[in-house]
Amino acid sequence: PGAVELEEKEKIKAMETFQVDKEQVEQIIKETVEKKLDEAVKKAIIEVAEKFLSQTIDTIKIKMIDGIKEK
Repeated sequence: PGAVELEEKEKIKAMETFQVDKEQVEQIIKETVEKKLDEAVKKAIIEVAEKFLSQTIDTIKIKMIDGIKEK
C-alpha cells in the first residue's frame, strides 16, 4: 500500500505542477495577445489618422489652387 500511496501523491503533485504551468502559459499567451492587439490597434489608428491628414492636406491644396485660379 505504501508504494501505491506514494505513486498517487506523485501523480497529484505532477498534476498540480502541470496546472500551475498551464495557468502561467495561458497568462503569458493572454498578455502577448493583448500586447499584439494593442499594437495592431495603435497601428490602425495611426494609419487612419495619416490617411485622413493626407486627404485633408490634399483638400486644402485643391482649395488653395482653386482660390488662386478664381483671382
